[in-house]
Amino acid sequence: MKKTQQVLGLPVIEISSGEQMGFVSGIVVNPEQGKVECLLLDRVSWYGEMRALPFEAVLGVGEFAATISKGDEVFPISAKADLVSLLERNVQVIKTGVMTRSGKYIGSVSEFAIDIHTGKIMGCEVASDDGGGFVVPGEKVVTFGAKFLVVEDGYEDYSESELKESEPKEIKAEPAVKSPEPVKPSAKAKNEAPAADPVEVFEARQRQYLAGKKVTKKIVGTGGQVIINEGEIITEETIEKALAADKYIELTMNVSD
Repeated sequence: MKKTQQVLGLPVIEISSGEQMGFVSGIVVNPEQGKVECLLLDRVSWYGEMRALPFEAVLGVGEFAATISKGDEVFPISAKADLVSLLERNVQVIKTGVMTRSGKYIGSVSEFAIDIHTGKIMGCEVASDDGGGFVVPGEKVVTFGAKFLVVEDGYEDYSESELKESEPKEIKAEPAVKSPEPVKPSAKAKNEAPAADPVEVFEARQRQYLAGKKVTKKIVGTGGQVIINEGEIITEETIEKALAADKYIELTMNVSD
């Protein structure tokens, strides 16, 4: 599960070539299905058209990038009339008002979380007028509208105040059936390493790429903490500081050789 702020701004990488297809600049929601239909990518040029990537084509969403199998899965938004119609409905979820089925206004959406495997909206953070907040589970949302999110009554029972990224559930293996003559693995099999995760491979390469590069802009974290000054060289310590301050994407977008 990922919050939208963890997805927006990520580079999109084609794993077969390592080519960067662009950056995630928007999230398109299908209100009837309560799920993400596609991701919007930035323009190739200032006069160009925005592009879209079907969410079902996303292989993974990591800390540093979203990965896809083939670059031709990205297309101009005007190429699909149903996507244009969806965009015209302007269902953005965040900043929409939240109302109960019985008509009580209870706040506005400040964030929502997505199941990165299915695109399903798992929950919405609601900021109430009194300064408090709570999380409405996705299954309790009746309607995703352009101006209002309609939810089931009984919101007072929602105990969570903030969306939390879920950890993958541990899968317990079934006891192996004993074989009378177990086959010994070959020497080759013993030495073979498990297949690397494409996202992890990219993250490692991205770190290697950044280390030693010069920053073209001063990067400042929350509270005015300077992560790195313009013209300084990026180190592993710089990368860790940028990650901790949620400034990693900004760092990657402001480097030179």
